[in-house]
Amino acid sequence: MYQKNNMIKGFLWTLILVSTNIIVMAQSEAIPYQSILTDGDNSVLRNLSTEIEVNIIQDTESGNIIYSESHQVVTGQQGEIILEIGNGEASLFTFQDIDWTKPNFVSIGFKPEGFTSFLYNDTVELLSVPYALFALKVTCQQGCPGPKGEDGDDGVDGENGVDGADGWDGQTGQQGETGYSGIEGITSAQNSAPTNPLNGEFYIDDGTNRADGQPGFRYYTGVNWIDL
Repeated sequence: MYQKNNMIKGFLWTLILVSTNIIVMAQSEAIPYQSILTDGDNSVLRNLSTEIEVNIIQDTESGNIIYSESHQVVTGQQGEIILEIGNGEASLFTFQDIDWTKPNFVSIGFKPEGFTSFLYNDTVELLSVPYALFALKVTCQQGCPGPKGEDGDDGVDGENGVDGADGWDGQTGQQGETGYSGIEGITSAQNSAPTNPLNGEFYIDDGTNRADGQPGFRYYTGVNWIDL
């Protein structure tokens, strides 16, 4: 059993999302979130039942909590937690009523099995994540569009005009200077981790060493390799 005086650390990785995640969020109205749990010795906490509390705070880090939800999860083989903010069990207001036109912050609390209270990460501001939800809210406040109407009939095609005469070919210009060499591409996937890796080093694995068996990045924490 884990000692209760060990500080649980959660590393917040996915609050900055790329465009593919924004598309997913626009469809599900949820924010993807991933984290890894370690103890005070930076050891990964695997297969640990944990309750997660998510609080959305408005205006400032110390402002009012305008939305709260909880998730019951079990950490994976690398201590990973994967959930969607907005799809948990809401205990305060509703996710759809959040005003994304104002500054919003998120605070994540972890309560591993056997603990009596939550341990919280630092409160961080949501910057680019709520764009799709913001656009949806503003549009509907101004009046949501109705269903698409039927296409009208095609108009009559006009007559083709007379082709003009071809112009004279111009003289060939001087050859330009050779451009700069491009940036070296990412190394292809490999089936073994680098020897004697440095803390913070990563590589692309072909799936041989990843828990899910799929190609992807692996990151060295200084102690262990973890899947990203």
